Amino acid sequence: MAAQDPCPLCALREQQATLTAESIRKAAEAQPFISGLTTPAAEYERRLAACSSCPSQQGGILCAECGSYTAYRARLLKATCPYPAGSRW
Repeated sequence: MAAQDPCPLCALREQQATLTAESIRKAAEAQPFISGLTTPAAEYERRLAACSSCPSQQGGILCAECGSYTAYRARLLKATCPYPAGSRW
């Protein structure tokens, strides 16, 4: 009898369970700086600081308002903060 392929959703859940705020931030920061696409370092740090004190941040990783990884959203130059009471950055 052949082994069944794992459920894609189960595999994703297992992978996400190993993610940490540090591992996501390192992965986001490993992306090269591209003028006009990625946020300069000082602005990126300012955005992350705003996210870290936001009541909508979940587990230091996700934005509860949009569902994105905060480290990646903050890295994108044209991304905006989706906080309902107004952008925090």
